[in-house]
Amino acid sequence: MVKINTKYQSPNFADETIDPKYIVLHCMCFDDKTSLEFLCAEANGVSAHYFIARDGQIYNLVPDNKKAWHAGVSKWKNDEMLNTNSIGIELGNTGTLGNESGYTKQQYDSLIELLKDLQGRYKIKAENIIAHSDISCDRKTDPGARFNWSVLVENNLAVDFSKLSNTTDYISNLTDFGYNITYGEKNVIKAFQRRFLSDNISGELDNNTKQFIQDSKINRG
Repeated sequence: MVKINTKYQSPNFADETIDPKYIVLHCMCFDDKTSLEFLCAEANGVSAHYFIARDGQIYNLVPDNKKAWHAGVSKWKNDEMLNTNSIGIELGNTGTLGNESGYTKQQYDSLIELLKDLQGRYKIKAENIIAHSDISCDRKTDPGARFNWSVLVENNLAVDFSKLSNTTDYISNLTDFGYNITYGEKNVIKAFQRRFLSDNISGELDNNTKQFIQDSKINRG
């Protein structure tokens, strides 16, 4: 049983019932108390379903089945405006947006526990656990380049990059995976690099990026 803290409740959600298909990972670059207060202040008009503090405490701010205001303008695969079908999880972070810090072991442990619970209850596929920077790659960088996706992959809570064919149309490989090219090639490449090649976030389709894509496994569905 996941231990949930309900001390903080956010009024910032729509009175609409959602059927979660995605889980979107975010971060808040304030101290934990300030982050929780910010997400629960009606004047700010933003929220998330969950917040995981640096000490690993999990706070449930908005009911799972309500439309929280966390994703904003967003696109992934054939879906847009992902507030309508996603659960948002914020992670406490001591860095700044665009220069996010790493995360604590307690946060990863709690995130894994929470994701397994949500995945089980809502039948959410590992491939549909994604970053805010994946779905809003023209304006968002969270949870940041220092978020360790391999921890989730090892627990079947996210997926490694894969491609549908051996085409050398590298941008097609990225859009097949889920990235939306309407954000512009440079923004899409940056988002891809931030998640999969975090030591090389140039926005350029350089040789290292091409080689990584070329060497990635083929997912034939």
